[in-house]
Amino acid sequence: MNRSEDDCIWVRAEAWLIASSGTMLKVETRKICRVGVFLEADWPAEYQSVEVIFPDPAARNGSHRLPGSVTERWADGIWVEFRRALRSPSEMLMRSGIASPGYPALPSGPSVWSSW
Repeated sequence: MNRSEDDCIWVRAEAWLIASSGTMLKVETRKICRVGVFLEADWPAEYQSVEVIFPDPAARNGSHRLPGSVTERWADGIWVEFRRALRSPSEMLMRSGIASPGYPALPSGPSVWSSW
């Protein structure tokens, strides 16, 4: 697991964490790296395969989905390692506008909206 500080940015942003079973949890990022992300989340141990969803206004479905696996757990969160490394976490943030106020970090679909 290579989490060089050169490849990481510290940022607070809202995202969604979804398990392969469909279980969803709204989370906050703390650190985004090329190889993964630290999420403040209390995530059940049985869900290893996950997808992290960031808002992306430019995307057709309004979100940027990153499949990965939960590889480490701490009392205050989890580390999700991406299946494919990002080119640059800062580029993803600039394109997606994660910090844009008023833009909800929700994946598209009526079932998500009805659950809030």
